[in-house]
Amino acid sequence: MAPPIQGALPPDGIRRRGKNYYSVCNHVFEMDAKYKPLKPLGAGAYGVVCSALDKKTNKKVAVKKISKLFEDHTTAVRTLREMAILSVLGTQKEADLEFIQSAMARKYVKSLPHCRGIPLSSLFPLADPLELDLLEKMLVFDPRKRITASEALKHPYLEDIYDPTVDCPAQFQVKIDVEEGVKEKVMRKLMWDEVVYSHPELALNHGPCR
Repeated sequence: MAPPIQGALPPDGIRRRGKNYYSVCNHVFEMDAKYKPLKPLGAGAYGVVCSALDKKTNKKVAVKKISKLFEDHTTAVRTLREMAILSVLGTQKEADLEFIQSAMARKYVKSLPHCRGIPLSSLFPLADPLELDLLEKMLVFDPRKRITASEALKHPYLEDIYDPTVDCPAQFQVKIDVEEGVKEKVMRKLMWDEVVYSHPELALNHGPCR
């Protein structure tokens, strides 16, 4: 039986400078040379996750490989949201992860390096404090603690436009998928922007995403 992690060849046969290649659970990972894979953390329909050691900081990180990302629109959207939201919210408390039913997903989130999160006021320095307060309540990681739609409508930020006389509960479930028409090229650009936000040096090394 092959070991869970071993050296591998690049899928396209081209080795890139500063990269190493490993086979993890039969999936080839391309990693920066500073990372040393340690062990698989899990595998499922949406990818393979392994823990790795950052040899520069001597800290453990989680590395996720998602195969054929752009072939499935739902998976691409889910990945983009994961990239954007987790970097803003920062590391969550143990109690705020209990709602995650998938053991693999919980293990992956817990294995991420500690992050203090990004204050919304630094992202939107000109925003109204009440606006930021509402946005913060809407972005709470644990859905059990997140503000409800009804509560959000009654938030002080919306008091000038909220009319309780026309606020009635929906009689049926409404599905709004505004992202259905997003093209692969746009999705790639959005993901690239998220990566460059955390690693601006990549913009100089690789140029814009195509």
